[in-house]
Amino acid sequence: MDIKVEFDVDKLIGGLDELQKIRLPRAASIALNQTAYKISREVLKQEADDSFDNPVPLTLNAFLYKKASEQKLETTIFIRDDVPKGNSPSRYLRPHIVGQGYDRRTYLTRFQRALENTATTQIDGRTVQAKNRGTYMQPVLGQFKLNKYGNIPQGQYNKVLTSLMGGVSSADYFSVRRPATQSAFVAKGRFSGNAFVRLDEQTLQHPYFANRFSQYGAKPGIYRVVPGTPTRFYRAFTERSRLTYQPRFDFFYASVTAANKYFPEFLSKQKFF
Repeated sequence: MDIKVEFDVDKLIGGLDELQKIRLPRAASIALNQTAYKISREVLKQEADDSFDNPVPLTLNAFLYKKASEQKLETTIFIRDDVPKGNSPSRYLRPHIVGQGYDRRTYLTRFQRALENTATTQIDGRTVQAKNRGTYMQPVLGQFKLNKYGNIPQGQYNKVLTSLMGGVSSADYFSVRRPATQSAFVAKGRFSGNAFVRLDEQTLQHPYFANRFSQYGAKPGIYRVVPGTPTRFYRAFTERSRLTYQPRFDFFYASVTAANKYFPEFLSKQKFF
C-alpha cells in the first residue's frame, strides 16, 4: 500500500535563482521529512482515533516513515508490520482500509490461527479442529471481562487455548470442578475450572446437548463449562463464515490530502542562503 504524491515543480521553485536551486535538494529533503513526520505522527494518529472506538496504543503508534535524503527526494509512509508480541497492525488494519472487495480473506489473529492448529475431541469420539478453516470464531459479548480499551485481554485468550489444547472434550464435562456462577465469572474475569470445549454441529445434535439447548437453537462454537446442578454451557465464541469489512479508516485520502497541504508549506519555510 504505497502512497504517491506529485507536485508541480515549476510552480514550487519558479521564483528561485540558480544558487537557490542548487541548494534546493537539502531544503526539499527537510520539508519531505517534516511532512512525513506530520502525517505519520499526527494526521494518521488522529484519523485512527476518530475512525475506531478507543484504539489501543499499538494502533495509534503504528504509522512510520522512511526518511528522504538530498540524493533521494522520496519518503514512504507505512504501517508497521514487525511486532514482537501481538498482532501486526499492517495486517489487522488492512481490511478496514481497503474493505472486503480488495481482499476477501478476513484477517486472522494469532488466536484464530492457533485454533486451526488445535485438535479437540467431540462427545462421540471424533477429533476436529477447534476452528474450521474458512471460518472465524467471533467472541460473544458479555462472556469476557474486557480491558480498558474494550478488548479481550490476551491472558483470557491464552486460557481458552490452554483448555482446548489440554484435551478437554465435550465428554469431559463431569470432570470439571470448582462450581462458579456466571455473574462471578464475568465480574472477576475468571474461567471456572479453565474448561472450554468445542461443540460442532454434529455434537450439538447429540441427545446430551440437544436436551440442554432445547429452549433455543444452539450454534457451533467454543463453549465455557460451568459445573453445577445441572452443568451449564455458555457459548463464548460463535463460529461464523469469515467476516466482511467496509472501509472505515481512510489511510490514503488522509495521507495524500495532508501531503498536498504540508509539503509546500514546509518547503516555503526553508532558508536557501
